[in-house]
Amino acid sequence: RNRRADLEESLQEIQKAVEEIKKRNQQLVAKDKEIEKEQAKTDSEIQKFQKEKQKQLNEVEICFPLRISQLQCCDDDDEGSEDGEGGGESRREREGSRNGHLPRELSKYVVFTRTALLQLIAR
Repeated sequence: RNRRADLEESLQEIQKAVEEIKKRNQQLVAKDKEIEKEQAKTDSEIQKFQKEKQKQLNEVEICFPLRISQLQCCDDDDEGSEDGEGGGESRREREGSRNGHLPRELSKYVVFTRTALLQLIAR
């Protein structure tokens, strides 16, 4: 009887310890979920900040010198015509950089590296 009573007492202690461990596990799982939510919120705020920062950096105007040999104006040959239709720019003005002259209006052109151009062509 004493042995059985000792075994039952030991079993109760083990069950009590198991219950405490389960309870602690539930608390840690809840805390983990809370931390994951906080991290997701923080990541979202960082992403928003980075996007805003990049937007502001994109608005910064910069100037840098280029040689004429580094420029190439790429236009569709279908745009406009000889008499200047299609934005008021003649084919001669659009083809200006091909024969050593820049077009009069450069505001609609984009500058990027030769590598980027080759990547776009490869698409």
